[in-house]
Formats: sequence, structure tokens, C-alpha cells
Amino acid sequence: MMNAGMPKDGKEYNIRHFGMTIMMVVLLIAAFAASIFVSSVLFNRSTREYRQEILNKSAKLAAEHIDADKINYWLENGADDSYIETANMLQSICNNTPYVQYLYVYQIRQDGCHVVFDFETNADELDRYDEIPEVSTDGIGETVEFEESFYDLIPTLLEGGQIDIIESKGEYGWLLTKYEPIFDSTGNCVAYVGVDLSMLGVKDYNQTFLKWMVAISALFLLVLILAGYQYFISARKAYEYNELEQRRIQQHTVFEQISDALVGAIDAKDKYANGHSRRVAKYSKMIAKEVGKSDDKCEQVYYAALLHDVGRIGVPVEILTKKGKLTDEEFEYIKEHPVLGGNILSNIRQSTLLSTGARYHHERYDGKGYPEGKKGTDIPEIARIIAVADAYDAMTSDRSYRNAMSKQAAREELVKGTGTQFDPGFVKIMIQLIDQDAEF
Repeated sequence: MMNAGMPKDGKEYNIRHFGMTIMMVVLLIAAFAASIFVSSVLFNRSTREYRQEILNKSAKLAAEHIDADKINYWLENGADDSYIETANMLQSICNNTPYVQYLYVYQIRQDGCHVVFDFETNADELDRYDEIPEVSTDGIGETVEFEESFYDLIPTLLEGGQIDIIESKGEYGWLLTKYEPIFDSTGNCVAYVGVDLSMLGVKDYNQTFLKWMVAISALFLLVLILAGYQYFISARKAYEYNELEQRRIQQHTVFEQISDALVGAIDAKDKYANGHSRRVAKYSKMIAKEVGKSDDKCEQVYYAALLHDVGRIGVPVEILTKKGKLTDEEFEYIKEHPVLGGNILSNIRQSTLLSTGARYHHERYDGKGYPEGKKGTDIPEIARIIAVADAYDAMTSDRSYRNAMSKQAAREELVKGTGTQFDPGFVKIMIQLIDQDAEF
């Protein structure tokens, strides 16, 4: 009986597995999309944190190289040698720190930002970062008015407080800005180092990273889809194989039952023949195995031998069970049973051995048998095998017209019939089997 959980047919199986495959593909796409999104977010965060670290360190480095006690002097009196030396150092920091676009030092007062230093990196105009352009002292002491976006920061800047990193997108581009306070020897904040770090390229980096992630994920997804498809095909083939095997087993079972029914019908007509067909089948299979036939071929030989006498169904029971010698007319009836059996079994086209074995098992090796008088190897091999097994069992079994022969007497009859009634090769094997098994 088919299990309720199993597919009813191949179509249902295909639909179920196709649905599972689609669901797996959708889940994989969702998983890859989620991983791409998370990776992109993490990459963006990592890039931002890296640039913020550069910004903090460059601002602190610049603040450490400025003599805070001289800032008011420079604002009042202009540049001197120490100013030029400091300016060169700051310009070097500006040029050699990745992504720094502007570096400046302002003193914050109520009226605006008073310029102490002001530098800009223009990497496109520099062949090398360590090329320091001539420092300009112009602009010292100039006042830059506060921009509107700066108003909220003024109270903290006037007090010398710390300002968090500011992100802006405006006419100067996408920038991160850090204001680092500069304290003089008395601990007063006299100015701020401002560093503007460009975020230019971050978007491009993210897009490039995203493209690579998509490409790699698509490749992996394709591999997984192909693997899934291969699995689907393999599973389908396995299902078809199992289904065919199940059908084969069912058909074999039905065939066994039909064969047993036919053999039972034969045995019912002649009590002396009871068990004869099964013994002949057993001996024939043993001969086939000794010849080197495959297991499948041996199985076919077994069933051909099992049904070799099916034509006896058409022979009148009084002839089959007659205790005396048969008349010529009665013997003609007997001689018809191979043809009748061959005709009955010819409808089973999956194994031609069945009808062939039934039709020709009474042919003789010397050509004096029936129904067609075939000779030697013109007699089909299956019939030559059955002929030897059939003769031995007939001789060693009781019949209505005689008692069973001894094993030794039957053996001698087989030897006498070698080359005349029987195939010499198969007689030789049968003799070996008889000699090897005392219960044979």
C-alpha cells in the first residue's frame, strides 16, 4: 500500500519539488540580500570610523606642534621665524595626512574667527605629498564672520570646550570637521585647530564594495541554484528509479503468484506430477548458475523451467494419470502439450524464454524429439537446460505407470543419453551436481 505521505504520481512529485526549489531560491536571495545590506552598512561604518580616527589624530598632532603662548603675539605683530617654522609643520601635516583637505587655526572671539593659520591641500597640484609649497603669511589676523550653521557652537567655542566631529555637505564638499582646542601655559584656550577631512570617494568605495558583494553573491547564488537543480534532477531520477523498482517488484510478485497458480493447476490434474515443476525449476537454475549466468538470467531460467509443463493443462486428465502404456493416439495428445504451453506463454512478451522453454523442452540433441525435430545447438539453450533437469526429476519421481528410479540409475540414464537425447555440456554439469549433493 502506498504511504499517505508519498506523492501520488510523478506530476505531484514534480510540483512539490519545484515549489521547494523556488522557496529555497527565494530564501537564498533574501539571505544574500540581507548579507549584502549588512555588509554594506558595516563597511560604511568602518570607513567612517577610520576617517574619524584620522581626523582626531591629525587635529591633536597639529595642536601639539603649535606654541600656544605665541598665538596672541602673531595676531598682533605678524609672522616671525617661529611662525614660519610652525606653518611649514602644519602644511606638512595637511599635505601628508590622507583625506585632509583644510587645516586652519582660528582664535574665537565675539566678533568672529581671527585667522592664525590657514592651509588647503590640493593633491592634484602636488607631485608628491612631501613637496611643501611656499608658506604665505597673508591673512594673519583677518576676521572671518561666523556662518549661520556656526551659531550653536559659538558659546562652547568661546568657553574653550570640546566639540564633537561635525559632518557637513555644502559648497566645500562632503566634510568631517574637528575643532581641537589649543591651551596656553596658563591653561586658557587661546585658539582652535580646525581640520576638514574630505569624505570624497566614500560613496564610490561603498558602491564598488556593493558591486563586488553583489557579483560574488550572485556567483555563489548561481552555484547554489545549479547545485539545487542538480539535486532536483538527482532526486527526480532516484524517485523514478524507486518507483520503477517498486513497480518491478510488484509485477514480479504478481508474476510469481500467477506462476504458482498455474503450477498448482498442473499439479492438481496429476498427483504424480506434484512438485515436479518446482524441482525442475530448481535444477535448471543450478545448471544456469554453474554455466556462469547472471543472477537475473538465472531467475529467468527458473521461471521458464517452472512453467515448462503449463501445456499439460490441455491434456485430458485420464491420459495424464493412465497407469498403463499410452496408445499412439494418446501419445499424440501428450506431444501436443509443448506447443500448447508455448502458445499460452507467448503472450508474455517480457520474457521469450518462457514460451521457448515450454515449446522446445522435449526436443532431442540428435534431432529425434518433438514438436519440430530440432537438433544440437539449434535447440534453444533454455530448452536444452530444462530437458536435462526435467528428465532427471521424471526418472527419480513416481509416475502412474512406474515407480521412481534410484539416483544412481537416473544418473546412468543421463550418461547414456549424452549426445543423443541431451546436450553433453549440460549433462556433465547435472552429473557434477548429483555427485556433489547426496540429497539431490
